[in-house]
Amino acid sequence: PGMPSAEAPPGGPAPPAAPAEIAPTWPSELDQEIADAATSNEPGVKIYREGLDAMKAAKYPLAVTKFTKLQHAYPKSALSEPAEYFAANALFETGGYDQSILQFNDLVMRFPKGKYAGAALLREAQAFVKLNDRIDARLTLQKLVADHAGTPEAEAANTMMKDLASD
Repeated sequence: PGMPSAEAPPGGPAPPAAPAEIAPTWPSELDQEIADAATSNEPGVKIYREGLDAMKAAKYPLAVTKFTKLQHAYPKSALSEPAEYFAANALFETGGYDQSILQFNDLVMRFPKGKYAGAALLREAQAFVKLNDRIDARLTLQKLVADHAGTPEAEAANTMMKDLASD
């Protein structure tokens, strides 16, 4: 796919664009988790699968309920990390940006090297942008680039930082 050219349209410079929306990665991650959960024997996997199914059906409040229940009932389960990640994304999708930021942040604190740490930081930054908090968005992106250099999330973060810097 060719990149759109960066030339200004005829008739003067374009108005400043909102930061590019980076498509969330959780829908593809969700499909992977649904496939993995089908054969999982982790504690809490039944509740987890119910949460994943709710996400897939865009029943975000129900998904949050299921994922939260799993985290409280089985805090040591390997499913606790993805459950928190998807719960935070569900909150994001319903416009609960403040709550999603807290969840993404908590996830990164608890699982700094977890498989969803980079994606969580990226979504946290996007939530800050939604709240017009560009300073915290930038700080979150800087952390992402520092801690997860060379990942697709770090590349997306660099793109977002350029957008944020151009205002």
